[in-house]
Amino acid sequence: GEAINTRCHSVPLLVAGTVRGNLVEYQDITSQRRAEHSEKSRAILYRELFERSPQAVFITDATGQITDVNAAAGRLTGRDREALLLLRMGAILASSEWEVDDEAARQMLEHRYLEHEIVHADGDTVWAGLHVRRMTDENGRLTGHHVIANDISGTKARESQLTADARQDPLTGLGN
Repeated sequence: GEAINTRCHSVPLLVAGTVRGNLVEYQDITSQRRAEHSEKSRAILYRELFERSPQAVFITDATGQITDVNAAAGRLTGRDREALLLLRMGAILASSEWEVDDEAARQMLEHRYLEHEIVHADGDTVWAGLHVRRMTDENGRLTGHHVIANDISGTKARESQLTADARQDPLTGLGN
């Protein structure tokens, strides 16, 4: 046979006021334990993926307060996890659409890709591509944002150089 998980309930059997035994009920809870184990495994897997992602991940609440970050977020911003958890997302962006008070403006952020400069702890800025996804409760109310960020500074530098080259001939120095 196969071992199973059980829950046991016992009550004394009284005959003429004397305990003559126990009435015991066993309940098979094997499937419940397996489901709990599976849920724990999924949570561990998610945490591992979150922590080991090469992309910076920020989780915010509905107000933009950062509630969780991974190690890559720390590298991108030059701040440790504890410092980031004290900030709102708008505080690390050089200019911010994030700091909005009305729901209509917040809805603009739903499933968006944004390019923003992030203020590094040393005061420099780093261009980041932000994939923003709204998180909502079962009633559709905003509960926060899930943000995946990538350093796109190299891409922005190349774009700037291409724009400059398009305006001025690099060989002659004359305007195009």
